Amino acid sequence: MDIKSFRYFNTVFEERNIREAAKILFISPQGLGKIIKTLEDEFDTTFFVRTKSGMIPTESAVAFYKWSKNFTDSMAIIHDKIKDIDNTHLSLRIAIANGAAKAFKMKTLMDIFSYDDQVLVQMFEYENRELIEKLISSKVDFGLTIGKIDDNRIEQELVMKLPLGILVYKGHRLYEKESIEISDLRNEGMISMNENFRIYHHLKDACLAEGFEPYIKLVAADGETLNRFCEEKLGLAFSPEFPELEIKDTKFVPFKNEGLTWDIYSTWLREKRDMTVIKAARKYFEENKL
Repeated sequence: MDIKSFRYFNTVFEERNIREAAKILFISPQGLGKIIKTLEDEFDTTFFVRTKSGMIPTESAVAFYKWSKNFTDSMAIIHDKIKDIDNTHLSLRIAIANGAAKAFKMKTLMDIFSYDDQVLVQMFEYENRELIEKLISSKVDFGLTIGKIDDNRIEQELVMKLPLGILVYKGHRLYEKESIEISDLRNEGMISMNENFRIYHHLKDACLAEGFEPYIKLVAADGETLNRFCEEKLGLAFSPEFPELEIKDTKFVPFKNEGLTWDIYSTWLREKRDMTVIKAARKYFEENKL
């Protein structure tokens, strides 16, 4: 049994399917099946019930996954810290939460790749929750996340606050307003990013605090679609005020409540805070706040 066996087990547990897990791990399904069987024999237990529809984890598999996931995550951190000590092949994997890239000027994002010629920079984009999981498992080093994260393994610094408001199409009764109250949205057909985005929950929570459920008539998976729906007068779009937002025949109207903001944080694992690449990334984003 070695750390690779744990990683293989974790992938099967997460995918619930040998074939899908094998694709991710670049191994044959037969070879992966043998590794799982060897683990079961070693621990004298059955981790999965094999069915035509997939692998159903047993109670012992659930317990083993929790332990092995913590172990493999810790080993990944140790691997990265040893590489940092040796100062060889330094790389920085930055992940940006979906939508957050729009908050930065393109030059700011491009400058990340040239800020240190000794460091290879890679950039990824994930849904906010997936990004946090990638940070914890050391699959990325540094994240730009939406909102505060309640996890003592994580450290964060505020990068920027964007006002929240609505995009209003020309001709709507709220178009000429300079600012609005949440109560102005009562009975209005709203367009929002879907429930995988934190902003969707911002909208619901803000409306519920005012005593009504928002009427969300359309949801989108990207900002461009959300803007287009609004331009076509299908509803009002709940959105941050992005610095370079290009919209036609629509207008951003902020809320009067200045506490309604969309907050972007630089985020990293507490255990990695002294690593060279983390300190460099923190310094870069501190200097490039908008």
